Amino acid sequence: FYLHFPDKQALFREIVYEAVRQLRERLETAFESDEDIKVAVRAHAEALVAFAEANADLVRIVFGRDHGDVEVEADVLDYLAQVGADVLRRRIARGSIRTFLEPAVAAQALTGMFVRVIAWWIDDGMRTPRDAMIDTLVGIQLQGIYQE
Repeated sequence: FYLHFPDKQALFREIVYEAVRQLRERLETAFESDEDIKVAVRAHAEALVAFAEANADLVRIVFGRDHGDVEVEADVLDYLAQVGADVLRRRIARGSIRTFLEPAVAAQALTGMFVRVIAWWIDDGMRTPRDAMIDTLVGIQLQGIYQE
């Protein structure tokens, strides 16, 4: 163990960052899966919810009410927001994002919303139906971020 990691915290960070890299790949693949923005946004939300379901314990540890490491949480949020801003910039170039939006600000807002909603959903025992989660996340994006 200590040949590869100086302590348990370093191992924890590596596990979290590897999961975040996998999430980023899934989300980017889903979001770029279709030129039809409605299809791409739904694929993105479905990928996010599926990842959270498959990694519920990790979501609880990193983002739940009793999470363990504020610094790791902040690093993950910053990373996800940067990835989101890059995606939004590409969508602006394609003309599918409302022109008044600043990608970095919108990405921070969306990342905060997604993380909070997903952490709440996981912590709450997934009492809200999966489809309702996805429909709501899609609706918020399509009504507030994307133009018809």
